[in-house]
Amino acid sequence: ALSDDELSSIRINFESMMLGEFFDIDKYEIIIPHSNEGIDFLNSYHLLDFSDESFSNVKENYMRFNKPNHIYYINIYKYHKDNEYEITKYFYNIMYWGEFTRYLNTKINDGAMNWGTNGEYFSQVDITEIEEELYNKFRSRLNSRGDIGNVSRIKDNIIYIKLNNLKIKKNMLLQGITEYDFKNKGREHRIYDLTQAIKFLQSNNDSIGQSQIKNFHNEKNSLEQRTGFNSNNGRVFSTNFNYDLRVVDILDDTTAITKLVELNYPYVNPRVGNPVIIKSKD
Repeated sequence: ALSDDELSSIRINFESMMLGEFFDIDKYEIIIPHSNEGIDFLNSYHLLDFSDESFSNVKENYMRFNKPNHIYYINIYKYHKDNEYEITKYFYNIMYWGEFTRYLNTKINDGAMNWGTNGEYFSQVDITEIEEELYNKFRSRLNSRGDIGNVSRIKDNIIYIKLNNLKIKKNMLLQGITEYDFKNKGREHRIYDLTQAIKFLQSNNDSIGQSQIKNFHNEKNSLEQRTGFNSNNGRVFSTNFNYDLRVVDILDDTTAITKLVELNYPYVNPRVGNPVIIKSKD
């Protein structure tokens, strides 16, 4: 795990970047705990996985931090370097909860408040610019996603996008979002993707790979047993299981033809219905 000094540097710089991005544009109050007391509280009431303990801690964090609109819980780790010439690489886990007011009166089976209904999970490995990575992740969410259409057809590595706006052009880089809608086989799709991910990572014997497998197993069990926020059959969420697309052509102002450029994770395949956003205008 990162040292206290390294974490403090990331907190300060990340907070500065976020405030600079939204200053005089949108009013966001960003609370990033710095004190030992705040860090001790987060260690005691972590929100890092899909366990019952993590789920029950959502309310504790919600009340502790003055009933925020969103909570992001982040753990950042640094790979051990074998020599001083290696590039520093990071691994992080993020759990996200938001729009709490929608769920204040929602009950789960035991009558408790459904604090985790809209939780999301992100995991990323081999990041060299950790501050930039986190900044882009948060900026994308706070700026709203801005879907430009949905996947309508897939043929090999050619993907057709049904457009809902025309703010795209040839060669533009898009990103397909793997979205799971529980009312439309989203639960089954997520279980399948997690199963494929676990199989793929079985050959990775390092501690980071094993940690991911454990997290994926926990989520898979939660989905299958319908516990925590996975008890909600109306849940819709996305994760970092995304993929990059390059615009090849635009047909009749209604359909874009794109080519698959890169899968963020080799064990996830695009699906019809996935939303698509603009990743880069270059």
